[in-house]
Amino acid sequence: MTQSTLITASNSILLAVDIQEELLPAIHNHVSLLHRTTVLLDVARKLDIPRVFSEHCVDKIGPIILISNFNRWRTSYADKNEF
Repeated sequence: MTQSTLITASNSILLAVDIQEELLPAIHNHVSLLHRTTVLLDVARKLDIPRVFSEHCVDKIGPIILISNFNRWRTSYADKNEF
């Protein structure tokens, strides 16, 4: 018999990938993306779900656009240089 597993705060993580300065203009409706990401991060914080950002080639693409809110969300991040 297959046992289903519900998604809970204790078995979840919120991962935001490459929300960086130079990439945003290429994303359709990026203002809405930033707003929705902010809402998700706030909800994840309230539910005590870990929040992680990844950023790619910061020296070429720029930092994570929401970096000023790291303290607010107590977010960690991972730097990556290859896929």
